[in-house]
Amino acid sequence: MAINYRTSRGNRIVWEEDRVIGKVNREVVKHMRPFAQKIRDDARALAPKGRVTRGASKTGKHAGKSWTARQAGALRKSIKVKRLKSRFGGTDRYIVTVGDRVGNIDCYYWKYIEFGIEKGRGKQKASRPGFPHKPFMIPAVKKQITNFDEIEFRRTAW
Repeated sequence: MAINYRTSRGNRIVWEEDRVIGKVNREVVKHMRPFAQKIRDDARALAPKGRVTRGASKTGKHAGKSWTARQAGALRKSIKVKRLKSRFGGTDRYIVTVGDRVGNIDCYYWKYIEFGIEKGRGKQKASRPGFPHKPFMIPAVKKQITNFDEIEFRRTAW
Protein backbone atom coordinates (compact mmCIF):
# COMPACT_ATOMS: atom_id res chain seq x y z
CA MET A 1 0.00 0.00 0.00
CA ALA A 2 1.40 3.39 -0.97
CA ILE A 3 0.09 6.76 0.15
CA ASN A 4 1.01 9.84 -1.88
CA TYR A 5 0.84 13.26 -0.28
CA ARG A 6 1.78 16.68 -1.64
CA THR A 7 2.86 19.41 0.76
CA SER A 8 1.87 23.08 0.34
CA ARG A 9 5.24 23.75 -1.32
CA GLY A 10 4.64 21.06 -3.91
CA ASN A 11 6.99 18.46 -2.40
CA ARG A 12 5.84 14.91 -2.77
CA ILE A 13 5.87 12.51 0.19
CA VAL A 14 5.33 8.81 -0.48
CA TRP A 15 4.65 6.35 2.32
CA GLU A 16 5.25 2.80 1.11
CA GLU A 17 3.99 0.71 3.98
CA ASP A 18 5.10 -2.67 2.65
CA ARG A 19 8.70 -1.53 2.15
CA VAL A 20 8.88 0.09 5.58
CA ILE A 21 7.42 -2.92 7.37
CA GLY A 22 9.77 -5.24 5.46
CA LYS A 23 12.81 -3.19 6.50
CA VAL A 24 11.70 -3.09 10.14
CA ASN A 25 11.14 -6.85 10.14
CA ARG A 26 14.62 -7.47 8.68
CA GLU A 27 16.19 -5.30 11.40
CA VAL A 28 14.34 -7.15 14.17
CA VAL A 29 15.22 -10.58 12.75
CA LYS A 30 18.86 -9.56 12.40
CA HIS A 31 19.00 -8.92 16.16
CA MET A 32 17.08 -12.06 17.10
CA ARG A 33 19.75 -14.45 15.81
CA PRO A 34 22.44 -13.53 18.39
CA PHE A 35 19.82 -13.84 21.12
CA ALA A 36 18.90 -17.37 19.97
CA GLN A 37 22.60 -18.28 19.65
CA LYS A 38 23.22 -17.24 23.27
CA ILE A 39 20.36 -19.47 24.42
CA ARG A 40 21.83 -22.35 22.38
CA ASP A 41 25.31 -21.84 23.85
CA ASP A 42 24.02 -21.70 27.42
CA ALA A 43 21.85 -24.79 26.92
CA ARG A 44 24.80 -26.70 25.45
CA ALA A 45 26.93 -25.76 28.45
CA LEU A 46 24.21 -26.95 30.87
CA ALA A 47 23.27 -30.15 29.01
CA PRO A 48 24.72 -33.32 30.54
CA LYS A 49 27.29 -35.21 28.52
CA GLY A 50 27.17 -38.97 28.61
CA ARG A 51 30.24 -41.18 28.92
CA VAL A 52 29.09 -44.10 26.76
CA THR A 53 29.58 -44.36 23.01
CA ARG A 54 28.24 -47.46 21.30
CA GLY A 55 26.58 -48.57 18.10
CA ALA A 56 23.08 -49.98 17.79
CA SER A 57 22.27 -52.91 20.03
CA LYS A 58 23.27 -56.27 18.50
CA THR A 59 21.29 -58.55 20.78
CA GLY A 60 18.02 -58.56 22.61
CA LYS A 61 14.52 -57.39 21.85
CA HIS A 62 15.60 -54.20 20.02
CA ALA A 63 18.61 -55.57 18.12
CA GLY A 64 19.62 -53.43 15.16
CA LYS A 65 17.38 -50.49 16.06
CA SER A 66 19.15 -47.18 15.46
CA TRP A 67 17.60 -45.52 18.52
CA THR A 68 19.57 -47.88 20.80
CA ALA A 69 22.87 -46.30 19.69
CA ARG A 70 24.59 -43.79 21.96
CA GLN A 71 27.26 -41.17 21.37
CA ALA A 72 28.77 -39.05 24.13
CA GLY A 73 27.86 -35.38 23.55
CA ALA A 74 25.08 -36.10 21.03
CA LEU A 75 22.50 -34.23 23.14
CA ARG A 76 24.67 -31.11 23.17
CA LYS A 77 25.18 -31.31 19.41
CA SER A 78 21.42 -31.66 18.86
CA ILE A 79 20.75 -28.18 20.31
CA LYS A 80 20.59 -25.93 17.25
CA VAL A 81 19.34 -22.54 16.07
CA LYS A 82 17.05 -22.67 13.05
CA ARG A 83 15.60 -19.86 10.98
CA LEU A 84 11.95 -20.22 10.06
CA LYS A 85 11.34 -18.21 6.92
CA SER A 86 7.89 -16.78 6.51
CA ARG A 87 6.05 -18.02 3.45
CA PHE A 88 3.54 -15.20 3.11
CA GLY A 89 5.48 -12.00 3.80
CA GLY A 90 5.37 -12.16 7.59
CA THR A 91 8.31 -11.92 9.97
CA ASP A 92 11.00 -14.59 9.87
CA ARG A 93 11.80 -16.21 13.22
CA TYR A 94 14.72 -17.94 14.90
CA ILE A 95 14.01 -20.90 17.13
CA VAL A 96 16.23 -23.07 19.33
CA THR A 97 15.57 -26.78 18.80
CA VAL A 98 16.70 -29.80 20.76
CA GLY A 99 16.45 -33.52 20.14
CA ASP A 100 17.15 -33.69 16.41
CA ARG A 101 19.18 -36.53 14.97
CA VAL A 102 22.95 -36.20 15.16
CA GLY A 103 24.29 -38.45 12.45
CA ASN A 104 22.42 -41.69 13.05
CA ILE A 105 21.84 -40.96 16.76
CA ASP A 106 18.29 -39.98 17.75
CA CYS A 107 18.24 -37.67 20.81
CA TYR A 108 14.59 -38.37 21.67
CA TYR A 109 15.51 -38.70 25.36
CA TRP A 110 16.12 -34.96 25.89
CA LYS A 111 12.61 -34.55 27.37
CA TYR A 112 13.30 -37.19 30.03
CA ILE A 113 16.39 -35.30 31.13
CA GLU A 114 14.73 -31.87 31.00
CA PHE A 115 11.49 -32.83 32.78
CA GLY A 116 12.35 -36.11 34.54
CA ILE A 117 10.28 -39.28 34.82
CA GLU A 118 7.77 -39.88 37.57
CA LYS A 119 8.24 -42.95 39.76
CA GLY A 120 5.96 -45.90 39.12
CA ARG A 121 3.11 -46.64 41.50
CA GLY A 122 1.89 -49.96 42.87
CA LYS A 123 3.09 -52.88 40.75
CA GLN A 124 5.19 -50.59 38.53
CA LYS A 125 7.45 -49.43 41.39
CA ALA A 126 10.15 -52.00 40.70
CA SER A 127 10.09 -51.65 36.91
CA ARG A 128 9.88 -47.85 36.83
CA PRO A 129 12.19 -46.30 39.42
CA GLY A 130 11.86 -42.75 38.06
CA PHE A 131 14.45 -40.22 37.01
CA PRO A 132 14.98 -36.76 38.54
CA HIS A 133 14.79 -33.77 36.20
CA LYS A 134 18.02 -32.00 35.23
CA PRO A 135 16.80 -29.01 33.22
CA PHE A 136 19.14 -27.35 30.74
CA MET A 137 16.84 -25.53 28.29
CA ILE A 138 14.63 -23.72 30.80
CA PRO A 139 17.56 -22.21 32.78
CA ALA A 140 19.23 -21.12 29.52
CA VAL A 141 16.08 -19.32 28.37
CA LYS A 142 15.52 -17.73 31.79
CA LYS A 143 19.11 -16.46 31.87
CA GLN A 144 18.79 -14.82 28.46
CA ILE A 145 15.44 -13.26 29.34
CA THR A 146 17.06 -11.55 32.32
CA ASN A 147 19.93 -10.45 30.03
CA PHE A 148 17.59 -9.20 27.29
CA ASP A 149 18.58 -5.59 27.97
CA GLU A 150 22.09 -6.31 26.68
CA ILE A 151 20.83 -6.65 23.10
CA GLU A 152 21.18 -3.35 21.33
CA PHE A 153 18.86 -2.31 18.57
CA ARG A 154 20.81 0.19 16.55
CA ARG A 155 19.23 2.54 14.10
CA THR A 156 20.67 2.07 10.67
CA ALA A 157 20.50 4.25 7.59
CA TRP A 158 18.01 2.84 5.13
